[in-house]
Amino acid sequence: MQMGLIRQKVEMNRSINVAKLLAAILTIWSGGLFFGTNSDAKSQELVNVIGFTGSEPFFLSNLPSQGLGIVPDLFSLIFQDSPYKSEITEIPTTRFLDTIAQNTEFGLWASYSSPIWYSEQEHARLGFSKQKLFEMCHLIVGRKNGAVARTIPDMFNKTLVGIIGFRYGKIESQLSKTPQAGKIHGVRVKTREAAISMIVSERADYFLSSSIRFYWTIAQMNLSKNIFSIQTADAILPCIPIHAMYGAAASASFVAAIDRGIAKLYANSTIPKVLNNYR
Repeated sequence: MQMGLIRQKVEMNRSINVAKLLAAILTIWSGGLFFGTNSDAKSQELVNVIGFTGSEPFFLSNLPSQGLGIVPDLFSLIFQDSPYKSEITEIPTTRFLDTIAQNTEFGLWASYSSPIWYSEQEHARLGFSKQKLFEMCHLIVGRKNGAVARTIPDMFNKTLVGIIGFRYGKIESQLSKTPQAGKIHGVRVKTREAAISMIVSERADYFLSSSIRFYWTIAQMNLSKNIFSIQTADAILPCIPIHAMYGAAASASFVAAIDRGIAKLYANSTIPKVLNNYR
């Protein structure tokens, strides 16, 4: 009787040990240690996708409930099925420019910008994708019942509000800090919200803004586009091509992965869908 109980316990322990061994094998197998089923995910190299503070809706680190932003969404799609995985880093624009000027790197990084914004010296430290990610076109925004402006002379003797730190192309030479005949009275504010509020409250006549940022901002302010006069600003600021940007030291395989990813986005007509998510 006692020997029978001992034999049963031995058999039970043996069954438990076999079950544990099988469970361990299945765990290792599912983890890809035998056959490498997760090797692609584990071998993915992190890429710092660098954004600039105050660049909504291109980056939305301060508004995570509304998405990551246009640029993180695009890079996430670009790096799909590649050896790379994006990780967001947001810094002040001045810090990024200083880093570029000092010829230092952020490790493996990517961002967005236009080749036309950089000097030849800066181009030596930067690389850009073959195809643009999108175009940044601009609008002249005014009051619904105000005088329509499509050219620089249309804005003479009027007030144009702009954002501190932004440059507005050839219109800059026509701006005056105080109202002057035959000039455009230029005032600057810190945010697009403040600029749009000046239009709504009739403290300024016009606001020059990229279309992407304007439509996103008025949506955040719960304002209808129908209360504004909106004209294209192509005669003042031509559309600017925005490319993927990376350090000049980036490997050929990294550059190729970016170019392949962008080509796929064009083939699938994905880019307009991403842009429309932030309008």
